[in-house]
Amino acid sequence: MTELVTVWIPVAAVVISLASGAAAWVAVAYSRGQKDATERQADAAEAQVEYMRRQVELMETKATPGAIAVVDVRNRVAPWSVSHFRGDTYSLINGATQPVYDVVLEAPENSIHRGPYRWDRLDPRASVTFFLAFGFGGSGRQVTIRWKWDPEGAEESWTTAMPAKG
Repeated sequence: MTELVTVWIPVAAVVISLASGAAAWVAVAYSRGQKDATERQADAAEAQVEYMRRQVELMETKATPGAIAVVDVRNRVAPWSVSHFRGDTYSLINGATQPVYDVVLEAPENSIHRGPYRWDRLDPRASVTFFLAFGFGGSGRQVTIRWKWDPEGAEESWTTAMPAKG
C-alpha cells in the first residue's frame, strides 16, 4: 500500500503542475490579446487627435474676425492614418466624424498584398486591416488612399509612407 501511495502522489503532483502550466499559458495568451487591443485603441485615439488638430488649424486659417468660421469642403484634411497592426498586417483608420465612400488602397508595385483593397463605405473613426509585405528589391513604401466624402462627390487622394513595424 505504501508503494502505491509513493507512486500516485508524485503522479498527482505532475498532473496538477501541468494543469497549472496550461492555465498560465491561457492567461498569457489572453493578456497579449488585451494588450494588442489596447494598442490599437491608442493608435486610433492618436489618429483622431491629429485629425482634429488639423481641422482646427484649417478652420483658424479660414476664419475672419467676428464671423463664423466656414470651412470650404474642397479644403478638407485627409482623415486617414495608417498604423502597424501585427506581422505584415496594418490598420487604415478613418479619423473623420463622418463616413467616407468608395475607399481604395493602392499598394506599391514592389509589395506583396492580398488586394485589391476596396471598401464601399468606412464609418467615422472605423478601421480596417490589410496585409502588405515588402520585397527586398524595391525601395518604395508609399501607399495611396483614394476616397469620396459623399457617394456622388469628387475623388480625393492621400499618399503616405507605411509605418515601421512596432
